[in-house]
Amino acid sequence: YIEALRHTVNELAQTDPDLTPLVASLDAIDHQGPVRGPFNQPAHPRLRHLATLSKSLEHPGTQLADAINAAIMHLDWSPVYGGAETDRALADGLFTAQAAGNYGGFHSDGVSAGLFLLAPDLHYPFHTHEAAEIYYCIAGEIEVQHGLEGEPQYLKPGEYSFTPPHQLHALTTRDQPALLAYSWHGDLHCETWWWAEQHDGSYARTAWRRLPGQSWQPHKTETVSDQSFAQAHRHMPQHR
Repeated sequence: YIEALRHTVNELAQTDPDLTPLVASLDAIDHQGPVRGPFNQPAHPRLRHLATLSKSLEHPGTQLADAINAAIMHLDWSPVYGGAETDRALADGLFTAQAAGNYGGFHSDGVSAGLFLLAPDLHYPFHTHEAAEIYYCIAGEIEVQHGLEGEPQYLKPGEYSFTPPHQLHALTTRDQPALLAYSWHGDLHCETWWWAEQHDGSYARTAWRRLPGQSWQPHKTETVSDQSFAQAHRHMPQHR
């Protein structure tokens, strides 16, 4: 799967220089090192969507489609968010399977790469993180919005979005689940900040952090400063 993803991102990077550092990080993964696993088969009821999405993959028989179908059943799927403060729709509707990274099958300190499953009718609220991120749509459709006033863009299979570090973004699914290939480039231990508008029109943000092998948990909440607000809207990337 990592090799297929690296090949796909490398092709995209030919026309999008933003992705060049990500290609270098994927190239640096040590495929000869120890491999974690084997992992348990997915058991959560929401993961039933994986079978449906697997059958809907475009271009079956291609390197990426075959690698994804194999990865779906062999990677370690887990809920993204946990804790009593987590909205149940999000706790039960967001799952990741890391192929490489700080707890995936292959170890990497500079890039996290894997699969991301989102249940139908789900809104993943505005958030930021220090790591750069790419989402490549594999199956289903998903709405991606960068910035509070940004125009939502809809990703279909074969399309992707790139999010620079600290860029505010949100994800929304429609009446069908979505399966994405994701990659993080940078600090894999950075916090994810959720944004929420307050009654007076200001914004507060809550830091979530994750220990390897565990779900993200809330850590602290603070008012969004003018500097953080400006930083979160500095780049308004286009979707491809």
